[in-house]
Amino acid sequence: MPQDTTENQNEIDAEGEELDNFESPLMQFSGELTEDAITKKCKTWNSEWDQYAVSLHDKLRGNYKLYRDMENTIENVSVKIPEVWTVIETELPHLLNSIYSHSAVVDAKPKFQDPSGEKTYKIKSYINKLIKDICKGRKKTEMLIKNTLIYGWGVAKCYWDVSPDHDVDPFTKEVIDVNSAHPDFYNIDPFSFGFKPDYDGQNLDELEWLKERIFISKNRLKEMRDSEECSQFSDSDLTAGDDKGQKMRNKDVKSQDADKTYYDEFWSTL
Repeated sequence: MPQDTTENQNEIDAEGEELDNFESPLMQFSGELTEDAITKKCKTWNSEWDQYAVSLHDKLRGNYKLYRDMENTIENVSVKIPEVWTVIETELPHLLNSIYSHSAVVDAKPKFQDPSGEKTYKIKSYINKLIKDICKGRKKTEMLIKNTLIYGWGVAKCYWDVSPDHDVDPFTKEVIDVNSAHPDFYNIDPFSFGFKPDYDGQNLDELEWLKERIFISKNRLKEMRDSEECSQFSDSDLTAGDDKGQKMRNKDVKSQDADKTYYDEFWSTL
């Protein structure tokens, strides 16, 4: 992205390489952009996050405990009064209705010329119908608001869903795949979300990097490796992961069994 010309603008050497002393939210490389260089960078980010996450996850657990397990003392007797839970559950429907009472939940701005607004209107109507009627948008939005009220922040990830629907062929009576690719979104567990620890702003676009820890079965990850959807690894590299968010909210259920593992998905701007 272009930078304004200032005294602190990054200097470029004779070969066009950026010097290390320039601070920028962009992902910086002094040499060739290779898979090894990206992997090394991601490992550095993971190391930063692991150190920061120790205190952050304790804070998130405390917030959730406050939401579900707050206790007060009445006449020297410990009484469970879920005051925070009551406030959140009372306000949640009002906040949700303030969003879904409108005909359009989300807006759409075209990158192309659309003087009459006809194409924009069709796309906007299509996306809002998906959110309201097909993608369980109201329930997902409810959980996003609840996460924000409990933990202090919530994150939703938008993506293009290519998973097919299933139907029955009227002639063969066999179950067939039906192309139903469409935009969708889901909520990222706050325990599984990572970002540059020293960032104190509000705009995610200003961050150098973000990451999501995605929990998956070992067999599925092996399938991804064999179909070259991800880099190669050996079966011995697969270790069980600890899904701290699930463990926090489901104390009577194992958060991660031996058949589950995880991978970290990073986003960064070059």
